[in-house]
Amino acid sequence: TFNNVSPRLGVAIKLDESARTVLKGHWGRYYSKMIAPQFQGIAPGNTTYNYFFYDGASGKYDIPYYSIDPKANYGVDPNLTNQYVDQYFVGLERQLQPNFGINVSFLAKKESNFIRVKDVGATYAEIPFQDTTTAQPETLNVFNRVSGESLYQVTNRNDLDQDYKAFTIEANKRLSSRWQLQASYTWQRNLIFARGTVNSQ
Repeated sequence: TFNNVSPRLGVAIKLDESARTVLKGHWGRYYSKMIAPQFQGIAPGNTTYNYFFYDGASGKYDIPYYSIDPKANYGVDPNLTNQYVDQYFVGLERQLQPNFGINVSFLAKKESNFIRVKDVGATYAEIPFQDTTTAQPETLNVFNRVSGESLYQVTNRNDLDQDYKAFTIEANKRLSSRWQLQASYTWQRNLIFARGTVNSQ
């Protein structure tokens, strides 16, 4: 059971007596929902999975790849805690004319404590791998299992990184003299771990 306190703090400061310039800021912590697919592997009704590679000589999938027994190879970290994101915002608003103003703001999000699957039973070694599938072959560092039996555990992974940053400029003219204007430009940068249902290493 996750019983998390989710604090939020916001402030707005008037920078001049006429209140034409206002500084705004916000910080908040937001917790995630539980994602069912991360736990489906340990369902008591699951059977053993056997995976095979395709054999071109025989025309069958008969080359053993790996096997997983859900009762032996899946588990949940007893110290599992909820994942969360910290969000930071700062903005400056300025009224230039009675019906026209601009707004400049910056937003950042940092996600932590990811709930993901990790192989905590086996040992992996980093080795170079020559990727020849691209126009310019390159050497990649990959991890091969070298010992131990895999235990895929739903746990908190702090070895993954995910953050978002955005800078926005807005111009707003309220409806007057039969016309209005709303325009904005946003620059953003997003680093994301795209798929996290299963990640062995």
